[in-house]
Amino acid sequence: MSDSGLAWQQVRLLTIVAERLLRDRILRHLDQMSVSGYTVIDSEGRGSRGVMVDEWQGDNVEIQILASIEVVDRIAEKMRERYFEHYSIILFAQNVDVLRGDKYKRP
Repeated sequence: MSDSGLAWQQVRLLTIVAERLLRDRILRHLDQMSVSGYTVIDSEGRGSRGVMVDEWQGDNVEIQILASIEVVDRIAEKMRERYFEHYSIILFAQNVDVLRGDKYKRP
């Protein structure tokens, strides 16, 4: 926080990096969980399963969600239950400061 007069508020940023074929499924889960918004980014990279490139589906997708810790935990639990065993997917979260934080504090 600074003395600038800006009302910074802390929320969680959840980043999901997954195989592109999971994109629509994950977004459907987020919609069903009443997530207020997300950002989808095309991505590529290399991990424990090597370079994952599918000629039909393309590279990976990165989905970013700003939300309360409770919402981020619910999303992470759903992703763990549904996808961890059979798909290449990683999640990481961090605390971030945002302006208009009330937009992201919904349960």
